[in-house]
Amino acid sequence: MNSRSLPLWRQILNDMCKKRGTRTVAAELGYGRSSVCLAKNGKYPGGTSKIEARVLEVYSGDDGVFFCPAMDKTVLPDECREFAARPMPTSSPFAMRKWRKCQECHHRKSLKGENNA
Repeated sequence: MNSRSLPLWRQILNDMCKKRGTRTVAAELGYGRSSVCLAKNGKYPGGTSKIEARVLEVYSGDDGVFFCPAMDKTVLPDECREFAARPMPTSSPFAMRKWRKCQECHHRKSLKGENNA
């Protein structure tokens, strides 16, 4: 798998490990060196949503990319606004759980504040 086909968070993680070293990156993320090494190589045995969110939080920079817990993926602010603007779903309990998670998310609240400014 080449680096272009990797998810954005893994590309960022790989780049930062090359620049700063795995031990330093692990310390900055608050994870163990072995966990970071496994995650960057795509061999982490558990779910990676928490480490993905942490990588994006620490290293995403000014592009505004972050992990959306409701969509369970990396999104841009525009995608977040579009997802958050949907009406409340009434036909699916699963969709309702995602909608509620979105309504409580701190990213949504901070983006809503940007629109009003």
